[in-house]
Amino acid sequence: MKNILLINAIVWAAVLLIASWMFKDDPNYKYFFGVLVFAAGFTNSVIHSASKRRRESSCLK
Repeated sequence: MKNILLINAIVWAAVLLIASWMFKDDPNYKYFFGVLVFAAGFTNSVIHSASKRRRESSCLK
């Protein structure tokens, strides 16, 4: 599960870099960038909490 989290973080970093380069002249860039950062953090937290529940459930068996 750590591999998925790492790959997801790398993909989001690439998306952020590409989007920053493509939309740097847009007047709403700061909002767009904020939404992307929030989405990346939210996705990583969901994956982390899912892996945490998976580890806790496997320890009980």
